[in-house]
Amino acid sequence: MSKNISSNSVPSRIFDVLLSEADDLLFLFHHPHAVLRTVGNIESARNMLARKERNLQRIKKTEINQALQRLNSQKLLRISKKGNEIYFFLTENGIKEGLKRTIQKKKQRLAGKRRCYVSFDIPEQASSTRWALRKLLKDSHFKMIHLSLWSSEFDVGKEMAALIKIMRAETWVHVFEARALTSINKKSKNS
Repeated sequence: MSKNISSNSVPSRIFDVLLSEADDLLFLFHHPHAVLRTVGNIESARNMLARKERNLQRIKKTEINQALQRLNSQKLLRISKKGNEIYFFLTENGIKEGLKRTIQKKKQRLAGKRRCYVSFDIPEQASSTRWALRKLLKDSHFKMIHLSLWSSEFDVGKEMAALIKIMRAETWVHVFEARALTSINKKSKNS
């Protein structure tokens, strides 16, 4: 998750529940002003979150409020209150984080020995983008073929392409789905 929110924390678990409410992160990516979830008041929000994750039932209302405020302060979520209504919106950072989590958790494999490839040539001035991308690829079960060519057997191409776009790195990073015509995982017998 974000640098300041650990993966098992209450804010992280609430963020995951809210993401599960979003039917399609790619839709939200293309329509960032779409409402993620609308509920009546903070008690309704707590009940909705608790229904989605039973472990959140034991968490106090104040802890859930603090977690929602932390997600808001981390700029992953924007909370808007109008009267007794509460609206949750994913921010650009929230969509980016949601896409990363989706990529990392996806278990559906590509059919027919196809693979998702990520190729990049990121200039030195944007080295932080390069390191962030490599970390994401490692954390998402991609295998390095070369320093700037990575491969995954999982069906993450659309999500990866959307993430690259939101990172504003599409001039340096390319995402492909293809079938390898040579073996990429086995070492040569002559090495």
